[in-house]
Amino acid sequence: LYFCPNEYYPLILSYSIVLNMCSKLPQIYQNYSKKRLGVQSSTAATIAFVSAVIKLLIAIKETSSDKLLLLAASLRVMLNGVLFTQCLIYSAITANSVKTESGKQL
Repeated sequence: LYFCPNEYYPLILSYSIVLNMCSKLPQIYQNYSKKRLGVQSSTAATIAFVSAVIKLLIAIKETSSDKLLLLAASLRVMLNGVLFTQCLIYSAITANSVKTESGKQL
């Protein structure tokens, strides 16, 4: 963003927040309504959550005065944390249902 004037920085970061919400909220809702993950990878959700936490910690350390950047990083942690939690919960539910299905006699 070095080629962009400083007055556009909040606008660009705001678009980033909106795009992040638009990409994660439908996925969270779909997982919740179906009570399963679909094709979502638990590994990808874990990596996304850990990287979001690291980015938040870096933002806190480096730019604690930039409230918009901290908001974007916090929102990213929250949304990725929900997806990560859903992976844990729904993976356990799926594993339990597979065990009960395989234990039934035909």
